[in-house]
Amino acid sequence: IDLQSEGKRISLEQLKKLHALKTGAMITAPCLMACFAAGADEKALALAKEYGECIGLQFQIVDDILDAVGSEELLGKPIGSDSENEKSTYVSLLGLEPAKQQAQELREQALELLKPYGEKAAFLIEMTKRLTDRNK
Repeated sequence: IDLQSEGKRISLEQLKKLHALKTGAMITAPCLMACFAAGADEKALALAKEYGECIGLQFQIVDDILDAVGSEELLGKPIGSDSENEKSTYVSLLGLEPAKQQAQELREQALELLKPYGEKAAFLIEMTKRLTDRNK
């Protein structure tokens, strides 16, 4: 999907699918593996999957935002490369502020999913917060 969509404007739904199968899957997999290793029940597995999907998309949206307004040093690639390569991004499809809002909503959703675990989830809570604040 990623390669086929280069140089084309794709819909927001196609972009969500692309990132769910790419960044989302790479982040969701370790969430699920940790649960499998711990012998988690079906409820915990479902929560871990949803959490991974949330932070996977959150990570990607923030990456798109940083490509538009961040620094090359922070992002690890030239700023504006997505636009230069005519890639559809959350910023190009939604605009900067709506993309930031979407990332914030995903952050809050992910944090809500962690609430039942309290202090046991301290590391994940901190990581989830930092995903949105990578530009600081």
